[in-house]
Amino acid sequence: SSKTFIGGSFTDPTAGPDQTLGSLAEALPQTWMAYDWRELNRYLLGNLESTRSILLFVMALIILVAVFNVMTSLIMLTLERQREIGILKCTGTSPGDITFSFILAGMMASGAGTLAGLGGGLLVSRFINEIIAGTEFLLGLFPWSGSSSGGPKLLDEGYYLQYIPIAIRWKFTFFIGMATFLLSVA
Repeated sequence: SSKTFIGGSFTDPTAGPDQTLGSLAEALPQTWMAYDWRELNRYLLGNLESTRSILLFVMALIILVAVFNVMTSLIMLTLERQREIGILKCTGTSPGDITFSFILAGMMASGAGTLAGLGGGLLVSRFINEIIAGTEFLLGLFPWSGSSSGGPKLLDEGYYLQYIPIAIRWKFTFFIGMATFLLSVA
């Protein structure tokens, strides 16, 4: 028994993949089977989903480390400023005002860090293909790169990846930025 695959693409945006697959299966003879790309590539999709979950976990750990870093910096700032805090108390400053000044310093530090991190991440994300092309070019300048064709190819057709598609999800970006800021202030 041999198997023959016939591929096709459907461009009707109003019909979902399940509806298109169902109508195609009804039109085919009984001995034929119809599969969509999700069924044929379920292992690849599962692998990509687990990779995505691992990356999200690693990013959450990075944010957690940054939050503890800000918290440690504020604790060290408080310990180093014991003398100044004592002078402020002697001049009649209330403990609430002193606490507010440290909270304000933490908010400014975490706000600047969040904005710098989001800005840098968005900038790198937007220009990742150009960055990789520049890296390939720079690596091609060195004779030890091992390639006579101008350097290593990080994005190559052999890997089914000529460029990295980027779709910035602004709602998630805003949520991550706000969560990072709030966690580092808390």
